Amino acid sequence: MSKVHSWPFEKMNELIEKNGKRGLKLLFIFKNLKRVVTDRIIEKYSYSSMQNYEGEINKKCIMIAREILDRNEEDPSEGDIKKVLDSLRNL
Repeated sequence: MSKVHSWPFEKMNELIEKNGKRGLKLLFIFKNLKRVVTDRIIEKYSYSSMQNYEGEINKKCIMIAREILDRNEEDPSEGDIKKVLDSLRNL
């Protein structure tokens, strides 16, 4: 496996090892948030706009994902996550 492909898996493993079950939940929420946000940006602006701000998008999405976990005592329901995703779709 090339370094390009192994880097995301190394980061994912590092997150899970460092944070355990919480890290896995955080990753799941982050990935869903990022998908919705990037789809919305591409739809509203362009793919290149999304690429230009990917670092900022990642920071904001991980911040929101952590907030979701913190507010819901590390056990957010599907409904809690859906509310956030729906609010992002309506921007």
